[in-house]
Amino acid sequence: MKIILVTIILSFFSTQLIYAQSRIKSKRKFKKPMVVKIMDLSKCLPAGITLETIVSTKDLGFDKVTMSRKVVTIDVKETLSKLGGKCVSGKLVDKAGKEIRFYNLQGCWGNPPADYLEILEAQTKELAEMRKKFTVVELTCNPSGGIIG
Repeated sequence: MKIILVTIILSFFSTQLIYAQSRIKSKRKFKKPMVVKIMDLSKCLPAGITLETIVSTKDLGFDKVTMSRKVVTIDVKETLSKLGGKCVSGKLVDKAGKEIRFYNLQGCWGNPPADYLEILEAQTKELAEMRKKFTVVELTCNPSGGIIG
């Protein structure tokens, strides 16, 4: 009697183990890693924008070893990677399928023009309108990250 009971229990657990393993394998089949080919992205970039175009900079402060300011740059390639950018039917889109557009920011003036407030206000309005329809990548007007003087 004990042998039959042990056999039944072992059969049950081995069946459950086989079932669980088959479910894990079937889940793996459908999850393909998203591979974005860089060449595909460059085909969809607008004129004047490359994968190496600087999007933004971050000043990390003064480096005592090199005796200069340390600036880290973020380029289009890195930004598109974060957005899940891909080229679909000749258009650059993010992971949600929303079209990506680039905007060159203004405002890097050592000595601003007389109408600088109007320029910045118009820029703010234009960006707000663009964000309603597109994912907007704002390109810095100061790609070197240095102090404008």
